Amino acid sequence: MKPKQGLKKRRAKKLDRSAVSYDSLEPRHLLATDVGLAFTGSTYVTDSSHYPPDANGDVGRDHLVEVLNGRINMIGREDGVRVKSQTTTEFFEAAGSVLDNEPINPKVVFDRLSDRWFVAANGTDNGNWLYLAISTTSDPTGAWDQVQFIGDSAFIQFNDQVTLSVDADAIYMTTNNTGPFGGPTVSIYSIPKTDLLAEDVTLTNMSRFEDLDPGEFGSSIQVARNFEDSDSQAIAMGSNGVGGIILTTIDNAGAAGATIGTPVEVTTDLLGQLSDVVPAEQPIDPVTEDE
Repeated sequence: MKPKQGLKKRRAKKLDRSAVSYDSLEPRHLLATDVGLAFTGSTYVTDSSHYPPDANGDVGRDHLVEVLNGRINMIGREDGVRVKSQTTTEFFEAAGSVLDNEPINPKVVFDRLSDRWFVAANGTDNGNWLYLAISTTSDPTGAWDQVQFIGDSAFIQFNDQVTLSVDADAIYMTTNNTGPFGGPTVSIYSIPKTDLLAEDVTLTNMSRFEDLDPGEFGSSIQVARNFEDSDSQAIAMGSNGVGGIILTTIDNAGAAGATIGTPVEVTTDLLGQLSDVVPAEQPIDPVTEDE
């Protein structure tokens, strides 16, 4: 069957646009890489019977930390040997958390600016707890502090799918929320990092942005991890559900009274390219040193 004339024209226009809009790439040399370490992670049933596992991990100075529903493992960075393993319930209770039920959706971040580990998780059911554990040193097998808070101040929504991020100023957690009255919504929490590194950890200066409209701020929000010097601003990125993202600034998160900016939507064009983003400058070729 012959294609309709209009469809044929649209295809031709798409190809012409591609040719005009993008320059050809210069030759590149691929750098050889070696697998430095291979090891077996957690095993279904043996380590956790949760499905899906929602696994996550990060790398620190001397350890890897693997977290998943039901299990947290500390692994030697040089040899891949598991040096400590706990259930998520055991881990958070040892840090001092008071649990109503098993923490799920764990996330882990190693902050190389403070040499500390952070592990977040959320509880279950409406009006649930959000948990955050903080290592007291760069060694995740040692002591941990913790804070916890109810995600929804009205005790109605279920704060689910927690995320975790860090920069020079703060620790950030976000959730997707559902509940019997309204929703879905999203929430963002920023906690000054100095408050979490103090001898007595506190949430006194935490800023809460609850029950935001995902149509405006996006869903599954993730705050960008940034290890540069403080600029008193973080960027939260959410999905618009149609192949684009929504960016929102978080300002002055290193102190009480952080604020969020007006969301900006970055859409995609017909080619799937982010049409509102300026392409990054190409780096110097590592072999020829040509730009």
